[in-house]
Amino acid sequence: MEDIVEIDGCLHEGGGQMIRSSLALSLILNKEFRMVNIRKNRPNPGINNQLRSVFSAFTEKLPKVGDLEIYFYPKFL
Repeated sequence: MEDIVEIDGCLHEGGGQMIRSSLALSLILNKEFRMVNIRKNRPNPGINNQLRSVFSAFTEKLPKVGDLEIYFYPKFL
């Protein structure tokens, strides 16, 4: 694969919509991405349970609640 796409979550809203859009584009384009500073500017930064569950459809390795960084490699089973 080509270079990883890196997304900084402290820009704009930095949460759910960025993660959902990144996952969708990653799957469509078959391109891996890394997102850092997830929800950094929020009172409770990092992955929450709702965002964590988004990954359950695409990978067995789920991020932990509170993680500020995720890495996703699209793999079709």
